[in-house]
Amino acid sequence: MLRDKEYDNLLQFIERIQQESPDRDKFRINVLTHITEFFEECGIVTFMLSDNKSQINVADFVALNCQDTIQQMYIEHYHKLDIFHTLNISRALLNRSVITLRDVMPYKEYENTEYYNEFMKQSGNYYQAILPLNIDNKFVGLIGISRPKDKGEFTKRELLILDKMNPFISYSLKIYLDNFKINYENLILKNCSSQMPIGLVVLNSKFSILYNNEAAQEFCSEIVGSIKSNPILQAVKILSSKICSPGQGADSNTSIILANYSLKMVPFIVPSESNIVEAVYALYITPNYTGKIKSYDKTSQYFSLSSREIEIVKLIEQGFSNQEIASSLFISIHTVKTHTENIFKKMNVGSRTALLYKIRDVI
Repeated sequence: MLRDKEYDNLLQFIERIQQESPDRDKFRINVLTHITEFFEECGIVTFMLSDNKSQINVADFVALNCQDTIQQMYIEHYHKLDIFHTLNISRALLNRSVITLRDVMPYKEYENTEYYNEFMKQSGNYYQAILPLNIDNKFVGLIGISRPKDKGEFTKRELLILDKMNPFISYSLKIYLDNFKINYENLILKNCSSQMPIGLVVLNSKFSILYNNEAAQEFCSEIVGSIKSNPILQAVKILSSKICSPGQGADSNTSIILANYSLKMVPFIVPSESNIVEAVYALYITPNYTGKIKSYDKTSQYFSLSSREIEIVKLIEQGFSNQEIASSLFISIHTVKTHTENIFKKMNVGSRTALLYKIRDVI
């Protein structure tokens, strides 16, 4: 059993490793740093994650007390000889909470291995304790702790401490990986939706805005004729008043036309934080201009628009957002906004919709 002070130290360790880290390297360094506090002297300490095939991802690991040259040697060659590498160790051992050299082979046999003589000995290390990290019976990572031969092998008490640490490290890793996945998926959604030629707004069951892309901001400004207050919120209020019964949400896919835009709301069900399902709505906003403008020559002459401004007018007529226009013309979004402001001034309009109607009047 652990002593009272050791339990107190373990509780402090659990609290420290659960502190939020901005990236996985800092998360792992944080864990390794606090592990070393339990031992008088450690050699190289490593934290590696698994790949999609439950094998160690050699190129993705962090280490303490390890020179860059030693780390590079391991990545380039010696990981293949590592007796604790997932390629060289049984799944039964990886299911344990702690593994030592004695669990793998006798010391005499270890001392005759190429891995020891050409790598571990060169780095000044001998004994090793390994913590395989498993989440829901799936191997996800491995922590290795080494020490010089003259410091002696790991004691039963030290191994007991590592045994108690393992489930808390695995749990913290699971939380971190789950949060990383969420942030990764959100980043994908943000980048993809920013390039969409339609507006996207995600609403919760109370019609509060959870997410919107830039196109939705621009289109809603056109719909409500205002950019000073929140145009998306105003457009949502108009929409909800038309498609929802008092005190209720939209029960099925609903489409309406507002200010020459098609607004389609699609409900779907997701689990909430309390594991109770709730409705979430995706609002798609699409320009609904009818009829293409065949010639812009007269427009260019009538309003004294430059060739670049006419290019932008054509893309506006196709429903492109500012970001889409910038990408299409290989210019900055700031330049697009400047051109658009100049076009509005020359044509004496305040919105994209007004611009397109005025062009048709000229045509």
